[in-house]
Amino acid sequence: MALFSLLSEIDSRKTSWAIKARVVRLYREPLFKRPEEIGSIEMVIHDSTGQRIHVSMKANIMDNLEKKIDEGSVYIIKNFLVVEDKNTLKTTTNRYRLILFRATHMKVIEDTEFPYHMHNFRNFNQLSPDNEIDEHQLIDVMGRIVSYKQPSNVFGLSSKRMDFCIDDNEGRQLSCSLWSEYVDDLFPILENSEDKSVVISILFAKVSRFRDDIKISNISNVTKVTINGEGDNFIDLKKNLKITDNGWSKKVLTDSNYEIYDAIVKRNSRFRTLGFLNNLHDDGLYWVEATIVDIITTKGCWFLACKKCERKRVLDEITRRCIYCHTENFFDAFRFQMDVMVVDKTGSATLSMPNSACVNLIGKCASEIKEIYGDSTGSIPNVIEDALINKKALFEVRISSDRSIAQGDHHTVARIALDEELMYIYEEIYGKRETPTNDHATHGTLGDGKGEKEKQQQTDDGENEAVHGRADAENIEGENTDVDAGNIEEYNTDAASEDGTHVTHNLMRRRIMLKKEK
Repeated sequence: MALFSLLSEIDSRKTSWAIKARVVRLYREPLFKRPEEIGSIEMVIHDSTGQRIHVSMKANIMDNLEKKIDEGSVYIIKNFLVVEDKNTLKTTTNRYRLILFRATHMKVIEDTEFPYHMHNFRNFNQLSPDNEIDEHQLIDVMGRIVSYKQPSNVFGLSSKRMDFCIDDNEGRQLSCSLWSEYVDDLFPILENSEDKSVVISILFAKVSRFRDDIKISNISNVTKVTINGEGDNFIDLKKNLKITDNGWSKKVLTDSNYEIYDAIVKRNSRFRTLGFLNNLHDDGLYWVEATIVDIITTKGCWFLACKKCERKRVLDEITRRCIYCHTENFFDAFRFQMDVMVVDKTGSATLSMPNSACVNLIGKCASEIKEIYGDSTGSIPNVIEDALINKKALFEVRISSDRSIAQGDHHTVARIALDEELMYIYEEIYGKRETPTNDHATHGTLGDGKGEKEKQQQTDDGENEAVHGRADAENIEGENTDVDAGNIEEYNTDAASEDGTHVTHNLMRRRIMLKKEK
């Protein structure tokens, strides 16, 4: 009979077990109502096979066992309770946990031949959004920090949070957040380090699904964070890291750009082309890079809005309150309303722009421009044209599955991103995608919103697929023709795909330029 039992052999039938194990993690849990006092000592240990189990003991019996327990040391433990592990967050996959009490004997020993399993790093492939994720199981991850945000104080909480992104030696990305004291340890290193390879290990981290992404975060007291450690794992990872000189390793990003950057470098499926979106009939939000070539408006560039609900202001005749939100409106508040025609290398579309996107692009609010130019009915102020025409941006577009055929290439913008670095990264990654042999083309008069869309389809293995390739734009030529009612401007875009297939986009835009009566 073996002197020591393996963790796989123990159960709750008795307390007279004897095991030999190495301490992987040691931490203290404070009392819930008196957080300044220690309530229990928690440990994770592993046996000679590498199997782990969680261990708990009350703080008042610590002196009876041994005043100091060190992580990494090997101990003989005798006489303990074996109970079901009913903790919400699991530090191990073992169904049991151990409870040490006054009759427990715990003694440190020297055993140089005892196995050393201090971590169990997850492969980033296992943490894909497509895989099943157990959000109650704490895990170990390790990677190089490639981007991060400035720390921020979370509203309603006294703690700080810092978001960052890590990659592995295959370039796969993983989003992470650290809180409280972990931020104070990490941020100064990132700010002062000139080394692109800042490697971090996060042991006993919480994994959670956030929207369509997987997020790693710390748990107070439990999680252990090591930055640029000296162990073999750190050295091996640094050797295998693919250090690139693309100019965007370890980027410091603003709050508004971090999520977009994170999605771009992960090759998030929400990044598409206009050609793809025009043929899509699934509800969702998608990013696309495009250039504005026209402004389409028949009712002016702005409207009088309620200051609270921001809808077109309609007041009750008696109370003079907004009929939608019942708010009093003593001052005029104007908001932008306009559609723009945009193009990329696969097609064109009409986008309805929200007020926030217009303000971001133009650099002025509607009330400021109205004060200078007056009513915008029938004309577009030069300051708006100069700011929008030929402007390239990343647009987050809202696709609706129930839109009509006539609305096939008319979409609503949720938000935009103008950061040139984000667009550079986007083009570096998505600009090198293989071009299909066919492309869809959009024809028609777009200025009045009644253009007809032609869809091309190809058959592959008996299945019809909407063709949404991309082509390299060669030129956009504008030709102005004077007419009595105004100006008609036509853009002919002759695009060629990489394999030689040529597609001509005849993008006709009609805009009636009415002269203001002075």
